[in-house]
This record gives sequence, structure tokens and C-alpha cells, in this order.
Amino acid sequence: AFKILRGVIRNREKNDRSRLSAYEYDSYAKMELDVDNISDKFKDKKVMQDISSAIKKFEQQAGEDGKMVIPTYITESISKFYYRESPRRRREHILKTNIKGVGMGEGGVVSQLVGGNLVANYNFYQNYISFFGKDFASPIGEQWKQTYQYYLQDTVQVDGKVCFQIEFEPKNPADLTYTGQMWIDTTHFALVQIDATVGKEANLNFIEKIKISQELEQTSEGAWLPARTRFLIDLEEITKGSAGMLLKMYISNKDFVVNKPHALEFYDRTSEVAEDARDANPEYWKHARHESLSKQDLVAFAMIDSVKAVPVVRTYVEIADIILSGYRKFNDVEVGPYISSFAVNQVEGARFRLGFRTNAKFDSHWIFRGHASFGTKDLMPKYSGEVRSEEHT
Repeated sequence: AFKILRGVIRNREKNDRSRLSAYEYDSYAKMELDVDNISDKFKDKKVMQDISSAIKKFEQQAGEDGKMVIPTYITESISKFYYRESPRRRREHILKTNIKGVGMGEGGVVSQLVGGNLVANYNFYQNYISFFGKDFASPIGEQWKQTYQYYLQDTVQVDGKVCFQIEFEPKNPADLTYTGQMWIDTTHFALVQIDATVGKEANLNFIEKIKISQELEQTSEGAWLPARTRFLIDLEEITKGSAGMLLKMYISNKDFVVNKPHALEFYDRTSEVAEDARDANPEYWKHARHESLSKQDLVAFAMIDSVKAVPVVRTYVEIADIILSGYRKFNDVEVGPYISSFAVNQVEGARFRLGFRTNAKFDSHWIFRGHASFGTKDLMPKYSGEVRSEEHT
């Protein structure tokens, strides 16, 4: 396995998309938010009985653990994604959207995940990949040998390419790392596919698990771009005996165009939604999707109409929005991020953190933010303050 990993590092510059001056592609994204991990105690509550009566005519949906899941929110989008390497710019133009589910505020993070490439455009050739403010070491980054253990499993075919199948796991479970497997092309020593999981050991508040699956496709210039990405966040129970939440995202990209950068001003608007984005009939979506909806997807769409009137479902969606965005809104000030409110490490011990930021209601041109934190072991207060001009962000 070490010999193969050395080949990956040696050929990284040829295979990494960062060597491209620019790229763009057509993209389809689907995001689903479910109530999951429903405990037996929670099933006995009246709110759960209300939900059960609303979905009793449907076939039960099951999550990875085999337990029932209840879809609450689904979005689909068709977009064009553009990227320029130097200076680094990106833009996503959302052409059409199909949104179905419980009402969600336009400023919420779940509602902003209509596209996908601005959120889940991961590049494992980078040394570190960020989640919720923490940097996780890539299994094919420069620190691979010091950070991971590797096990060569087999030689298999993936989309017609002969690949080495390699499992990887962290040498120290407490490090910010992944566990999973990857498939390396035997000819180019390029990453063809990867399944990577972040577990509870990462100490991300409210998050049980993060899972990424990515399949890459070689472009005409030799570098590889993500053709399909699956992303899952499993939110743990907010209170004992309640239920959790599951955020699932699928992104399919095709028709790659490389090394044709646009003028800098083209990228001024990072995200843009077409005025007629919501004006698309079901016939349009039948032909626009890169792949047809599965039977499970069709059931999920139908179930949402039945459960969105149940008040507790709206509450769970709002809770998920707070956790994923990290902030709770109080008019013109937002408190958070909640995901960083508590952590444990060897230097500070138990660390408590409280932060805030202003939003457009406070001032449309300037953002003020700051935080204060304190560790029970080093007994040292920490704090920060920041002022940013939104016009130049």
C-alpha cells in the first residue's frame, strides 16, 4: 500500500484539479432532510403518533441503521458551476429549483443548500478538508504516512478502470481524520473513488457522523474532477429519548469544460438564482435530472406532503437549521456557532465558547463578530473581535 501511496503523491500535480486554470460543468443536486434514529420512547409520544397516522399509507423508509426515517424537506436544482484557479474564484448559477417540504426561512443554511457545489465540492488532493471550522487530514495529503494506516485489499474494476482498493484508518483515533476506503487507478495513480467517514471521535457537537463518497472523472487535460458526490451528516438526538436528523446530498456533474477562464468580473456573484428558477413543471424535471428518481425518492416526495402539516416536524427542521448554520437568530444579532460552543482538548480541558455576529438587519454593509471562550484546565480567557465590509467579502 505504501508503494501505491507514494505513486499517488508523485503524480498528484498531474491529477489534481488545482493544476487547471479554470473549469465549469453542468450540475444536478438533490438534498434531503429526514427525521431519523427514532427511539422506542419517542414512538410512544403523541407527536410521533400524529406523524405515524399521516404516513401510515406509505411504505416505511429506512436509514442506514434499518430504523424508520421521515423525510421532511427535499430540494433539487439544475445549475452551472464555474471555477477559476488564479485568482481563486467560483460561481454557481442556479437555473431551476424544485423545493418540497416544511417551510424554511430564506436565510437558513438548509434553504441555502439548493445548489451543492459551493458546499460539497471537496478536493481530497488538498492536505486538509474543512468541516464546521475543523481541518481533517486527507488520506492522500502530504502527511499520509504519519497520520494513517493503509491496507491493500484487492485490484478491481471501477467504471472500466483497473484500480487498487485500499482501506485506511487513523493511527490515532483522536486526530481529525477519516476512516474508509479508496480506489486508485493503476495507470495514472489517480484517485478514482473514495468513501470517507468522520465519526464521533472528531468531537463535533451534535454530529454523530459525516460520510462522503466521491467518484471522479478524468478531463481532457489529465486532471480529475468530481462526477458524483454523496454527502451525509447524521445529527444526534437533541435530547434523550427524542429523534435525530439526517441530511443527505447527492451531486452529479457532467459536460466538463476546462482551461477556459472567464473575466474576473464574471465571478463577482458567487451564487445566483435565475428569476424563473421555480417555474418548472414535472415534465421538465423528468428530462433534466441526470438520473431518474429511485422508488425511495418517489415515496419520500409523497410523504413530505403528508407530514409537513405536523407542528413537530417544523420544529425539527428549525433545530437542524440552527445546528448546521451554527447560529440562532435574535433579530439583528445571531448567537453561535453552536457547534463550537463546547469542546474538550488536552491544553484547555473543557472549553466553553460564546460568540455572536450581526446580520443585514443590523447593517447591510458591515458585519461585526466576536467571541469569548474559557478553558477549565488552562484557566485562560480567550477572545476575538472582527469588523468586515460585506461589499468586499
